[in-house]
Amino acid sequence: MVKNETIGWEFTYILSDKIDCDKDIYDMEDVKFVTDDGQNAITKFKIMVRMQDHVGAREKSDQMAVQLTSLLVASSGTHSMHVLKGWDEIKASGKRRIMSAFTFTWQRRNHAITSIEPAKFRDILNGDGELAERMHYITSAWQASKAQDYASVVKHLHMACKENPDTIYKEYRAKICKEDPDSVCKEDHNDQSKKFQCLRNALSHSDGPLEKRTREGLEEFGDGYFTLTAAKRFDFSSTSNLRNLQIQACKLFDCVHAVLKKDLS
Repeated sequence: MVKNETIGWEFTYILSDKIDCDKDIYDMEDVKFVTDDGQNAITKFKIMVRMQDHVGAREKSDQMAVQLTSLLVASSGTHSMHVLKGWDEIKASGKRRIMSAFTFTWQRRNHAITSIEPAKFRDILNGDGELAERMHYITSAWQASKAQDYASVVKHLHMACKENPDTIYKEYRAKICKEDPDSVCKEDHNDQSKKFQCLRNALSHSDGPLEKRTREGLEEFGDGYFTLTAAKRFDFSSTSNLRNLQIQACKLFDCVHAVLKKDLS
């Protein structure tokens, strides 16, 4: 191997918001986390791609960065985005050549999970499997919550539940029963899943009157909890509807987040 030959590229991504980890931070193969002054606050991460072609390496690294940011965001509940700061060209001799550099600032901090089983971690970085798909929907839900678009939050979270509804809606039912023992404790988790399916349908189909089964499903949240317009559509102008939508979105996220942390550990 020629000493001056390029053997790979290391790309550095900086996070828009610092993300705290509740445990020690674990670097994985070809992935390193950079923390703030020795604290468990991730400010950026580095991804090593072992190929000579810079364009192909950049494309692969960007794809992995999306999945890695989704992991951090979904497991911490912190809305953060990654920005490519720069990259190093790695030579066979071990020398590095910095090719680009940018700057960014941070605002918030929270807790993320990086101590993940290597096989799961690799699947997440490659965008493979149910966990990666679920984190995509959770990240989209958080982005929607920043805009206070709680209808989209509920829709994204319901999609995040679709591969694992039993566990997540059991968590939801337990949470509701603990807060209000007289409310839904007689309903099982399948009833909860059907309720949120109806709510998602009501939020998604605003071009005509809602089907009878959808209207009946909304009534399971409580008599008059969600109201409809005269045209039998979900009333997005109702203050109580929007407030209750926010309440349900927050409760559902807590449950989705709790199950995700269990699945990642």
